[in-house]
Amino acid sequence: MPNIDPNHTTSKTSLRRTVSQLMVLVNGLILTGLLFYVSSNFVGKMVKDEYEQNFNVTTKTITEKLQTADAVFQSLRTILEVSDLSNTGTIIQNIRTQGKLLEQFDQVLWMPVENPLSPVLFKSSVVSNDAYLVDITKPLPALIEKIYRHKVTPIFMLDAAGITKSVAINTKPETRIKPIMMVSPVLRGNTPVGYLIAYVRLDNIINLAGLQAGQGVINLSIRSREYNEEYYAMSVGTSSAQQHLTKDEMLQFAGAELSMQFTLDKGNKNFMLEIMPWLILFFGVTTTALLFLYVMNNMIKSEKLKSFNAELSDKNEALNAQVRERERLNQSLRKSEREHKAIVNGITDIIFEVSTDGEILFLNDSWAKITGFDRNLSLGKNLFDMIYVADQQDQKQNMQALVRGQKQAFRVNTKLKTAQDKFRAVEMAFSMLRQDDNKNMRVVGSFTDIEERQKAQQALLDAERKYRTIWENAAGGIYQLSPEGQFLSANPAMSRVLSYNNADELMASIRNANQDLFVDHVARVQFLRNLKPNGDAQIFEAEAYAKGNQKIWVRETIRAAADTYNNILYFEGSMEDITARKEAEIKLNEAKIQSDSANRAKTEFLANMSHELRTPLNSIIGFSEIIKNESFGAISPPQYLEYANDIHVSGRNLLGIINQILDMAKIDAGERELNETMVNVNKVMLNCIDLSKARADQAGLTLIDLTPKNLPSVIGEDVAIKQMLLNLLSNAIKFTPQGGRVTLSGEIESSGRLRLSVTDTGVGLSDEDIEKATSPFGVLDGRLNRSTSGIGMGLSLIHALLKLHGGKLDIISQKGIGTTASLIFPAERVQQ
Repeated sequence: MPNIDPNHTTSKTSLRRTVSQLMVLVNGLILTGLLFYVSSNFVGKMVKDEYEQNFNVTTKTITEKLQTADAVFQSLRTILEVSDLSNTGTIIQNIRTQGKLLEQFDQVLWMPVENPLSPVLFKSSVVSNDAYLVDITKPLPALIEKIYRHKVTPIFMLDAAGITKSVAINTKPETRIKPIMMVSPVLRGNTPVGYLIAYVRLDNIINLAGLQAGQGVINLSIRSREYNEEYYAMSVGTSSAQQHLTKDEMLQFAGAELSMQFTLDKGNKNFMLEIMPWLILFFGVTTTALLFLYVMNNMIKSEKLKSFNAELSDKNEALNAQVRERERLNQSLRKSEREHKAIVNGITDIIFEVSTDGEILFLNDSWAKITGFDRNLSLGKNLFDMIYVADQQDQKQNMQALVRGQKQAFRVNTKLKTAQDKFRAVEMAFSMLRQDDNKNMRVVGSFTDIEERQKAQQALLDAERKYRTIWENAAGGIYQLSPEGQFLSANPAMSRVLSYNNADELMASIRNANQDLFVDHVARVQFLRNLKPNGDAQIFEAEAYAKGNQKIWVRETIRAAADTYNNILYFEGSMEDITARKEAEIKLNEAKIQSDSANRAKTEFLANMSHELRTPLNSIIGFSEIIKNESFGAISPPQYLEYANDIHVSGRNLLGIINQILDMAKIDAGERELNETMVNVNKVMLNCIDLSKARADQAGLTLIDLTPKNLPSVIGEDVAIKQMLLNLLSNAIKFTPQGGRVTLSGEIESSGRLRLSVTDTGVGLSDEDIEKATSPFGVLDGRLNRSTSGIGMGLSLIHALLKLHGGKLDIISQKGIGTTASLIFPAERVQQ
């Protein structure tokens, strides 16, 4: 064997130990430095982001508050611009009704240009000992001159030197304030007629406590750039300049630029975040040093252990054989134990083992699944404390009887407590006794979860009870019928429909419902054949025989229930007695036939009568016109000319009434047809204005034409449209007092419909009057105290003619105000 130098071996071992120790030290320092660098950057970014967010929130909050104050001041100016400025009482009343708008201002007043030294005060918070504001109800001439010199802008801010002064308020935080003077000209056209002046303190607008608590604002200064005046200053104070950050922002308020400077406190949280990297550095260096010492100590100990290991290696080799054999036996035992546990834990029931006192000694995994309690924490507890209180004593006695041999294995239903402080229905079984290694008696049992089964059983009972109630208390008859016509079931209402005492009597009396129950059994059978298997329910109405062969009318809703092969198993449906309804329908049809016959006879009579009356009227009108025109020479005395003129006017009026009656008769008889063309609406409306103007002038009314010049044409009858418009204009002139107005207008609605309207300032109509006026021969003259003539055919004729055009008549009216009547033509008739 070669000679080995012990000193050389020791030297190599010392070198390896030194290198290992240095590697541990270097790696620990590198890792500590890396963690310090990463955490410093991360914490710095977090702190910076939080400051930036607080800066933005603070700026946005103050900006929104100032904008709101600007908007409130503009609202007050708007109220003045729409008010009667000559009435001081009205101005004060209009402004002071806006109580909430005035809350932000200390003083608000209105200074008219005509009398600036006598302003109108709307609000003043000035008291005798007010330290920062004096009464401005008597403005200084210099201040008035400064306001007049200012350029006319919606809102501007003035330096109120001599009127206000900054004052420190001994509050927490300390605050210095100086009110801002806001001025806004009130214009008529482009000329100021006065100025609205307000004094406002920024502490009434800005929520100091909210900014300090929410964003950590400790210092806040707002000053005007134009006047270099500080209007607001708030300072909490700070112990260290390094504990806060300052930012400058520009704001717009009252038409001026304000410079805002505020300071945010870092707070304890950010301070702790900033020192965290240094704590990490300290912890890392300390840990590296401890680890270095630990490695060095372990390596020394390892050298000592090598000598012991060499001595023990021989002994270990001798024991290895015994250890391997024992390990083989342990593996077999553990495998058997795993298989046994897998089987026990795979059972859905809870398996338990308890002492004779009820102490829990073993539980399988199902315990946690069913109760929610941790299995290991439940060991050692008393099993009977986990079951329903009312059952605890009985089950203790039952188990004791089992232990003493007085009772065999048994099962009982009880409730088991869960982790949600609820009780779950279970079946508890005590199945066997056994002895452990110390000869102690143990009881083995199980819990079976029956909660869902009990819920399902209860739901089934509830559903059965609900549907039984519906079946027995249904108002209509419900039944099931075999394909051969035999009743399989029927509810009590079914027997009542057919006048039987009960369902059993009905089912026993009728052998084949399809043949025996229905008067027309052939139609009934054919109806059933047409039903689709498992299709939608169909309705069947027919005459049926009730008990005693009494005929009634019934209505069935029936469907065919079939199997998967579309073989009909039975028919199911409902039945109701509709005898009363059928009899009413028959009587109604008979009455309608009689009414139609009478209406046709009336229409024919009116048409014939109108033709017979028109023949002599033509002679009366013609000869009276010859006489009043003195066509064959002078008439004497002159009174005869007046009589002839009255005869001619009365004849023309009577002819118009007969023409209306004839038109209505034609429409009722269905003989009126439209001679449709493309009608120029503007031309028709202009023609109607010309024809109605003389009558309006005679009645002392103003006739106004607001018709747009570009109304589209419509498909309709020119004569009918003109007749409808003239009737509306005639009614408006007739029922409008002297000095009133009648307006004709037209428009295209958003839906494309054309609306032609006649509006008057007449006596107006109630809803009852409108309904009567639109009915045939509905006359309102006596009710409206007017000496007008007519038979009430105008609006009803308009309604009938407009209906032929597919349109509708719309009337909006109010007593004492006037009426608007509109002809509405559908979009499909309007030229696009």
